[in-house]
Amino acid sequence: MKLLAPERLADRAERFTLPNGLTAILHEDRRAPVMSAQVWFRVGSMHEDDRLGSGISHFLEHMLFKGTTKRGVGEIAREVEAHGGSINAYTSWDRTVYYVDGPADGGRPGGDAGIAVALEVLLDAAMNSTLPAEEFEKERDVILREIAMYRDRPDSQASEMLFSTAYATHPSRHPVIGYEEVFRSLTREDLLAWYRARYAPNNALLVAAGAFDPAQVRARIGELAGAWSRRSIAAENLPDEPPQIASRGAEEESRTGAEQTRLHLAWQAFDLRHADAPALEALAMIAGHGRSSRLYRTLREKKRLVHSIEAWTLLPSWRGLLGVSALVECDKADAARAAILREMERFARTPVARAEISRALKQALSGHLSARKTMHGVAADLARCELAAGDLSFSDRYLDRLCKVTSDDIRRVARGVMREDRLTRATLHPKGALRRAKAAVSASVERAIHRERLPNGLTLLLREDHRLPFVEMRLVMKSGLLFEDARLNGVSSLVSRLVLKGTKRRSAEQIFREIESVGGAISSYSGGNSLGVCLETLAADFPLAFDVLADVAKAPAFAPAEIEREREAQVADIRREREQPLRVAVQNARARIFEGHPYRLPPLGTEKTVAALSREDLLAFWRRLAVPANMTLAVFGEIRAAEVRRLARRHFGAIPEGSPPVSSATCARFERAERIEEEYDKEQAVIVAAFPGIDLHSPDRPAMELLIAAISGMGSRLFVRLRDELALCYYVGAADMLGLQRGCVWFYLGVDPAKAAEAERELLAEIARLRREGISREEMDRARAGLLGERRLSRQDPGEHALSAALDELYGLGHDYADRLDAAMGRLTPDDLRAIAEKYLSAPPVIAIVRPKDKTPPPSSDLKIEN
Repeated sequence: MKLLAPERLADRAERFTLPNGLTAILHEDRRAPVMSAQVWFRVGSMHEDDRLGSGISHFLEHMLFKGTTKRGVGEIAREVEAHGGSINAYTSWDRTVYYVDGPADGGRPGGDAGIAVALEVLLDAAMNSTLPAEEFEKERDVILREIAMYRDRPDSQASEMLFSTAYATHPSRHPVIGYEEVFRSLTREDLLAWYRARYAPNNALLVAAGAFDPAQVRARIGELAGAWSRRSIAAENLPDEPPQIASRGAEEESRTGAEQTRLHLAWQAFDLRHADAPALEALAMIAGHGRSSRLYRTLREKKRLVHSIEAWTLLPSWRGLLGVSALVECDKADAARAAILREMERFARTPVARAEISRALKQALSGHLSARKTMHGVAADLARCELAAGDLSFSDRYLDRLCKVTSDDIRRVARGVMREDRLTRATLHPKGALRRAKAAVSASVERAIHRERLPNGLTLLLREDHRLPFVEMRLVMKSGLLFEDARLNGVSSLVSRLVLKGTKRRSAEQIFREIESVGGAISSYSGGNSLGVCLETLAADFPLAFDVLADVAKAPAFAPAEIEREREAQVADIRREREQPLRVAVQNARARIFEGHPYRLPPLGTEKTVAALSREDLLAFWRRLAVPANMTLAVFGEIRAAEVRRLARRHFGAIPEGSPPVSSATCARFERAERIEEEYDKEQAVIVAAFPGIDLHSPDRPAMELLIAAISGMGSRLFVRLRDELALCYYVGAADMLGLQRGCVWFYLGVDPAKAAEAERELLAEIARLRREGISREEMDRARAGLLGERRLSRQDPGEHALSAALDELYGLGHDYADRLDAAMGRLTPDDLRAIAEKYLSAPPVIAIVRPKDKTPPPSSDLKIEN
């Protein structure tokens, strides 16, 4: 198999090192007018020495943007957002990364303000952060809430248990965020000392990719970073993980509410530079990547032992892991573990068929190349090459080796890795269920969009994009709660799950095998207003993909056995949603604000309604939706428009036109405000304040979207006031539900239960201030630049662009609605936004609170907003 990438990243990458030791990598790429600038420090949680387990690296990441000698608190985020960009950071075991993504021109055509600001703020923070004392305690409280949230998540607990068991000595056995009791011991002096010791140019890597002039950027880096002084960096003294000589196991109960068992199996392997790393990745792909994989077909589809399952590899610069993770019912954990082991053991005994290897290699190549669709992905790939091997060609050389993997390679690596003495089992059971668990085991240049309508009413959108050899297909139709009622609640979601589970011509296994064997991917979804099928394939296999998509659209089988499997999976998702306090609070608010209207219903349905849905219900619902007059098909990517038109007429042209579905629901009434409180088995509390909102076609939509953007994000007034200044919450923001009929807008925050009453008062006070005063021009301009930058970034990916255009066309807005929305936002003034706030935020809201059990509830609110 030949490498399918049109070019190798290293071919256009420039690497240089300043006299102070700062290494920089620049990659000019003008496919789209965007850029990504990133600073990678070679320090993470595993380097914390005598502070191991404290999370000091993560704490420093939180503090770095809190102010410099040049910029005050919040100024960094506001400056980036004013140029259309977004700024963020993350900490891992072996690195801490800070990055800015956005338009290369910063929203100022003809210039380079975007990349210039990105470099300036990143290097200013890296070199001159003050870690202000007044911010230390606030951010300390924020991280304590983050630790509490981390502890609330069953998946986090299961992962922590796996790594602490699989690694006996290596520091990656400790969570990156740290342990609460060790974290609490950190002082500001500790943080300053860590910053001075580790944040040096000779311990950093700066990488940028995008539409810029490398010579100018190189000169600018020299100007900005030239005065950054080299420092002595302590030599790494990391304990090597010794070879595992006996199997290990751990099992626990979930600390908080969890309704299913998380099961992990992992075998000790080797690092990324090992000669057999590509063969190990191929093995994992064949075993558990996609719905045509062995584990998915056997354990989920045939034996119905798991709700979800995947195989994976973790190949860092130290001994890695080959793993399998599954979500199962507690009483099936033992059987699932045994079945996984039997299936994995086959790799050591039986040669893998050529077709399976070809499918896996195409999937792997597709996955690696998909990361290069964005400038952020390109920059991150180059940085990983440098950190892993000091070789910018490492990623492409790895793919070359991957393409040469054979059945003998896979069998050899399976025999070497998948041994009982290298196996770790980790199982997290639901709370109170451990006594019942018997197992010990257990995730540029844009071309115009062309629109035409087939004689039967199907709308076709075409856009040629020859950057990469992919074709993206998105088939969408109106659906969702508006077309359900109390009896059929959940039918949209269940139908979307079943549409890929077999047709009159193909079984579910054949559908996924045909697509995945050529390196493609197919999935279905159900959203608030639509249902659809998403398909990506390599351009050479596009006709096959078109045939599969048409077969799925015209003749889904809705086989009884598949219905029961997917019904069971949907019920499991319903239960999993109940594990998330924010989702519970939002649903409680919606149930009241939309009383008597379909929007009051939970999108997935309830266990009772999903259990009652019959095959006849599903067929009738699909026949009602799947008519050409209710279909929009977007095909973007490496295509020729004439060929797509021919295939569309051939495969879809004979479908009878039909009539588009019409909802019997009338517009929701918003008659009264209420307060709903619910006790929950979590450590955090969640508060939601919901108001009547707008629909998709509302003339107020540009102003509403801009208003919500202005009061969301790290630089927003809500975040600065409630999190930074008052330290009342870990997260806070606003969101809206846009429907074909009138939706709602809600404000939300996650809070320490002891601070819930104060947090609620302050949130309502901020809403009142927003209604009374509106927002400043600076806030509005920053939000507008952020939204425009976000849309530019999303258009890097043809699949995201195809789905957005298809939905806008389906809803009657037109495929170019995003451009008209941007233009409308450009004409708005602060007075317009104040008027929108007054119009929609004047009535007393519905307040929904989810709080821990056995905690004193916050005082009842009279639901009045201060004038």
